Amino acid sequence: MSLSYTQIQTYSTVTLPVEIVCPGEEDEWDNWTGVPLSTLLNAAGLSPEASEVVFTGSDGYFVDLPLSTVLEKGVFIAYQMNGQALSQMRGYPLRLVVGGSEGADWLRWVTSIQVKSNLTSFSSSAAAIQNLRGNIPISGSKTCSCLLAATVANYELVAEKEQNKDQIDSGLNLNI
Repeated sequence: MSLSYTQIQTYSTVTLPVEIVCPGEEDEWDNWTGVPLSTLLNAAGLSPEASEVVFTGSDGYFVDLPLSTVLEKGVFIAYQMNGQALSQMRGYPLRLVVGGSEGADWLRWVTSIQVKSNLTSFSSSAAAIQNLRGNIPISGSKTCSCLLAATVANYELVAEKEQNKDQIDSGLNLNI
């Protein structure tokens, strides 16, 4: 299933106050609005053999979560924070919200959701190595792990996308 940004906004939404936890930083509470993952996955035809969900962002970063976690009430794809469209830095156009989890699981710029029937190990894959390398801070400052993808390897990508928001809106397709 492939959905545009506009189509995603037509689904029933939730707005929840959720705390983002970043080690070494002050935790932050915000009101996030978006579509529950259970709604999107059921619309796509969730297989009974499904056990894992892999989320990928436009920067190549990915997060894999057990299906049982994804189907919980507080896990959704957000497109607003505190009543406003997400900023580019916050994950515009779509961000994964995982209540009760560290910010590193809150994937930004979500473009793909892939459901798998077996837990897959990424520990020795080239993708995992690239994923980790892209999140190494370039300075010694205490940078929250959930911000690393934006601050290290993707600065130019973020700036380019910010300049082309209208183009992103019309060109975004979330693949499930």
